[in-house]
Amino acid sequence: TIYFGWNDHWLSGQKPDNIIMAVEMGPVAAKMYGAVNRLRLGQLILGAAAGHSRYTSGIDGELRVPPAEYRSNLKAFIGEIRSVDARPVLITAPRGNITEDLVSSRQIKSVEDASRLHDQYVEITRQVAAETKTPLLDAAELFATSGSTNLMKADGIHLTPEGLNLLASNLFPVIKGLRPAGQE
Repeated sequence: TIYFGWNDHWLSGQKPDNIIMAVEMGPVAAKMYGAVNRLRLGQLILGAAAGHSRYTSGIDGELRVPPAEYRSNLKAFIGEIRSVDARPVLITAPRGNITEDLVSSRQIKSVEDASRLHDQYVEITRQVAAETKTPLLDAAELFATSGSTNLMKADGIHLTPEGLNLLASNLFPVIKGLRPAGQE
């Protein structure tokens, strides 16, 4: 399953993730980097050494994953999954009431902007599903029309146990209905 993260359409503070996270290194260096990067202090030090910080998000920053790159990434993930004879399923991310906390933490410019961006990424997910003939669980639509008010946590992003149950109960038939690769 491919369920995009809200972090994709947050502000990066400086540059998109594909530039900030693009690091080539050998296996020993990668192992050492991974160990240091698991610690918050290590992330801060590594960011400073690279001339950026994951903690300097800002209103004037770029999106972590711009829409065109998001579309391209989804298609690449689908291609990679299919290349090993597996079946991808796309899932749109529902949203609740976005809070001002995200503005205060400089992840978004405004609550309205967050809602607009989120809906744009949901629509891209739907389009890619149609273009690539990939099964889609439209959780955004499902949650919006469920009539329940207890599916999302107060942050408007994370699912409550009831929301997780709704997602799982609707995902199961999608997965169960998948045909083996090559028999689509």
